[in-house]
Amino acid sequence: MRNKTRVIIISLFFLSMQLIAVADGSITGKLIAPNGKAIPNAKVTAIGDSDKHYEATTDKNGKFKLSPLSDGLYMVAVIDAGIYVAKPILNVKVVSGKPTILPSIKAIRGVVVSGNVLDAATKKPVVGARVSVVDSNYYLNKNYYDKLIPLVGVSVDSNGKYKTIVAPDNVSIIYQGGNKFYLPAEQIVNSYIIPKSGLSNANMYLMMADIARGKIVDKSGNAVANAVITIIGSSTSKGESGQDGLYELALPQAEASGCKVGLKCCSSVGTVVVNVATKDNSFGTYQVVDRQRLLNVDYKLEVDRARPFTVIVRDKIGNPIDNANIGVTYFIGDRGYTYSAGLTGRDGAIDIPGIYDGIKYRILAQKKGYYQVDYDNSSKIIPGKGEWIDKQYHYIVMDEATRVQKGVVVDESGIAVVGARVEAAFGPVAKTAVDGSFTLENMPDSEVDIWAYSGLRLGKATVSDKTPYVVIKILK
Repeated sequence: MRNKTRVIIISLFFLSMQLIAVADGSITGKLIAPNGKAIPNAKVTAIGDSDKHYEATTDKNGKFKLSPLSDGLYMVAVIDAGIYVAKPILNVKVVSGKPTILPSIKAIRGVVVSGNVLDAATKKPVVGARVSVVDSNYYLNKNYYDKLIPLVGVSVDSNGKYKTIVAPDNVSIIYQGGNKFYLPAEQIVNSYIIPKSGLSNANMYLMMADIARGKIVDKSGNAVANAVITIIGSSTSKGESGQDGLYELALPQAEASGCKVGLKCCSSVGTVVVNVATKDNSFGTYQVVDRQRLLNVDYKLEVDRARPFTVIVRDKIGNPIDNANIGVTYFIGDRGYTYSAGLTGRDGAIDIPGIYDGIKYRILAQKKGYYQVDYDNSSKIIPGKGEWIDKQYHYIVMDEATRVQKGVVVDESGIAVVGARVEAAFGPVAKTAVDGSFTLENMPDSEVDIWAYSGLRLGKATVSDKTPYVVIKILK
């Protein structure tokens, strides 16, 4: 009995050591001003896959350490550096027991943006909202792995006013997050290009929202607690079910047609997309739901058990490719919704959570120096149908991509277009220079479509190793 007790104690000791070791990673770095001097007392945060925030403050030498961190991918962002701002660093990989050292983060001097958050109907102040600033390089990028990343956020005061420091260039967009009972007013443009002088009276408009109330249950009718519910319509809202499975959150309007260019229209009649997932991704669903049904307090959202699913990435001769970023898009009707599943391991594999039978998915891989082969066909899957009914693994083949593609973007008159965005299908992105020229690196030898767009003008070309230089004409 004594020996058995000793074994149990020793086993528990080693188990506890293993649990401690799981969160033993760290991210270190240094924040510097444009002149190279250290920026002390700045707040830096790391945000992991679970959306949990880890904060640190820079010391007198501008250095910071974020710890203890578990294995995974993190976004590192400077959230408060006085008059300075810096863009976030995405996909920072952390491995337990090994410090991740970042290169120095160079901040730039920010400018002041201020304004009011108002009820769109009454023009009265809305208290409890937040104003955030995002980088339009993320907002406008068609790449499957970029997200709408907030750079800074500030709460609205009791008078509905806000004031913040943002980047002094033309790539920042301001948008607003409402409180529990408000959503963005889609008919009013709530974004601003930030000039070098800053902005005052950059007002935000919100509208009073309907409230969706109901219950999340499994197929046996049992309540599903602590599930995250996201409703996507003309805007997006997010909430969480309680221990009894009940939820309550703002209900976005349905999207409507007939809008003026650059604006969103909304309607109280129509459908919205509902995404539900438990925090361990064991249960969930993607559904198109009639908006009016979500106003019924007796409405039950039924979730299904997720399918085990693994993606394996290899090169053309079968060698595993590690650190490939995997993007997952699920399709509801003709609309796709994308999230990043993370990076492949040394064996080229990654487990994908939240895959449900009967839903159409597209799985895409991205890594510098590589390009996914036949991304348009081999990447599409529908688990639970046809050949996928018993399949748990999905293989993606990537080819080396070391070619450089050069070209120029011109308008209908042949005049160079400055600052146009040029991107390959699920590949590299570039902007045109003052002479309209661009360079795309890490391109494959095989044929690939590339697009160029500036404002509402769009152009397309197909390139390969046989077209080292291409002219793209963009039209309205």
